[in-house]
Amino acid sequence: MFYTVRDNEIFLSIRLTPKAAKNSILGVYEDARGAQMLKISVTAPAEDNKANTALVVFLAKKLKIAKSQLSIIQGATHRNKCIQIKGINPTALQSLYKGPA
Repeated sequence: MFYTVRDNEIFLSIRLTPKAAKNSILGVYEDARGAQMLKISVTAPAEDNKANTALVVFLAKKLKIAKSQLSIIQGATHRNKCIQIKGINPTALQSLYKGPA
C-alpha cells in the first residue's frame, strides 16, 4: 500500500519523476525492499523546488483540496517523498490510482 493513515492524517509515499512530458500518475512503484510508492511525473524541473511545488499543486487538484493541506515531510531533495495530507477521508485516495486496467 502506498499510503498509511495515522491520527486523522494520511501519509502518502511518492516516487517523483521531474521534467516529464506531462503531469500524471504512472502507477505503483515497488522498491528493492518491497515498499510501494505512487509513481507521479511532473513537467517541472528538479531545481529551485519547482518539481516539489508542481507535485503539491497536482495532488491538491486531483484530490480537490487546498494546497495548504499537503506537506512534503520527507524527501524534499530526493525523488522518493513522503507527503502528509490533513483533513481528508482515506477513501479520497481512490481517485488517485485505481490500479491497472
